[in-house]
Amino acid sequence: GRNVDAIEDYDTSIELNEDFAIAYNNRGIAKAELTLFEEAIEDYTKAIELSPEYARAFYNRANAKVNLSLFEEAILDYNTAIELNPADSKAYNNRGIAKAYLNQNEKAVADFDESIELNPDDVVAYYNRGIAKAKLDKNEDAVKDYDKAIELVPNDASTFYNRGLAKAKLGEYENAISDYDEAIYLNEEYSIAYNNRGRAKANLNLHEAAVADYDKAIELDDAYVIAYNNRGMAKSELKKYEEAVKDFDKTIALDPEHDNAYFNRGLAKASLYLFEESIEDYDQAIKLNSEYTQAYHNRGLAKANLKKHEGAITDYSKAIELDPVNPGFYRNRGILYVKVGKKDEAIRDFQKAAKLGDKKTQEFLKKNGIQW
Repeated sequence: GRNVDAIEDYDTSIELNEDFAIAYNNRGIAKAELTLFEEAIEDYTKAIELSPEYARAFYNRANAKVNLSLFEEAILDYNTAIELNPADSKAYNNRGIAKAYLNQNEKAVADFDESIELNPDDVVAYYNRGIAKAKLDKNEDAVKDYDKAIELVPNDASTFYNRGLAKAKLGEYENAISDYDEAIYLNEEYSIAYNNRGRAKANLNLHEAAVADYDKAIELDDAYVIAYNNRGMAKSELKKYEEAVKDFDKTIALDPEHDNAYFNRGLAKASLYLFEESIEDYDQAIKLNSEYTQAYHNRGLAKANLKKHEGAITDYSKAIELDPVNPGFYRNRGILYVKVGKKDEAIRDFQKAAKLGDKKTQEFLKKNGIQW
């Protein structure tokens, strides 16, 4: 192809002049386009050896290192490229990308700021700054950057998708759905857009519509773990518990370490009154995540339904240890203390639940003349 021919031409140039730095740099570019990044780095290094102030060679070597996930090394090369050519907006942008990969998102934003100042119409810098701001949970600012990116390039599916994500984090689910709609219009095979549109619909309690989106996401990617889990949750909301269990089964088959899928399957099985089986799922969720507060609580509920009161109390106590401000945990433990004859402990739990704002417990204590 074109790059192979180019490499041969640069080989010839280098044979004729071994000190031709530009030929090494350009051969590196051709190799990088063929994803021969290690070989490209060797050529860029030779170009730098021959011409130590060759800013573009530092920039190109940095890009190759990013492709090899050598982010710290890439940043050092971008630093030199910027020192040698402070007006290189792309070097700032790409250094920001490398920093973002290292979760240095504040520093990444600063680089994208510089890139935009140098080139106010750089759509890529606005897009990347939006992503970095979203990672910093600055979603309103992220939306503004995506707005600008869309103004500059109005037909990029990924920008609409990411703006949808930011709006969903702000709780603007209808607006998020509109952005996912546009992303899907621009890319009909955008599986993650279908999945996240489903999540937005689920947050609006549009569970049938959510299932349809998860169906499409799975049709496009039959190994899409999160989509199976999400579809299972939507089906549970629709009280289609047997179907939900099948989706959680598939999730776990694809990802046996998926603690949330075990928890969700436990919930669905409990709704089918399969309490022993639900306990097994909660056990596995807790094994995978020893601080899974809700799994302890729900395992306690399942044990309580089997009249295993002491075991349930132990689980509620662990849930309270992990989340000491959840009134429901105290209320449920208090109910079991009553059943095992521990009246004083029960009253203390009911009083704590009431102080934490549990209305039902407040009414119960008031009805029974107990202060809280």
